[in-house]
Amino acid sequence: MAKKVNYIELLKHLPKTNCKECGEISCMAFAVKLAKHEATLAECKPLFQRDYENDRKALEKLIEEYGLKAA
Repeated sequence: MAKKVNYIELLKHLPKTNCKECGEISCMAFAVKLAKHEATLAECKPLFQRDYENDRKALEKLIEEYGLKAA
């Protein structure tokens, strides 16, 4: 069984631009969906820009560690 992750831990590594490209109203809402296995990291388009590369790698590690949806 996967460990439970706190959405705040995920939010720390999201762009926090609230751009809505993922379909959510805010990065916090997206982090909650990620934590509940209702969204995938790939849905956050800005995260795949060079500026967020380190955050993306940190999130990928968390996703693997907590058994969340990667794609």
